[in-house]
Amino acid sequence: MAFLETAGKLRRLCLRLR
Repeated sequence: MAFLETAGKLRRLCLRLR
């Protein structure tokens, strides 16, 4: 179940871009 990990990474990237 690496979906959660991917979602977390994407969320972190979004926050960083923001």
